[in-house]
Amino acid sequence: MEQEKRKLTELVHEKFANPAISFSVSVRENSAYTQPLEKTLSRKEQYLQIVESYPLVKDLKEKLKLELDY
Repeated sequence: MEQEKRKLTELVHEKFANPAISFSVSVRENSAYTQPLEKTLSRKEQYLQIVESYPLVKDLKEKLKLELDY
């Protein structure tokens, strides 16, 4: 982190032509934040989810006498 901070400081000084600019980096762990895990759905789960949202899909499948490979 310190090495990257030095590189960024040099870049900022160069771009703004102002060596008085400074900044600090602080890192805090936020235990309240948890990134939701995305689950990969199987084909059957995908189909069931679609049927739940669009019931006509099931009717169409039945009318066309389709068989699904899961």
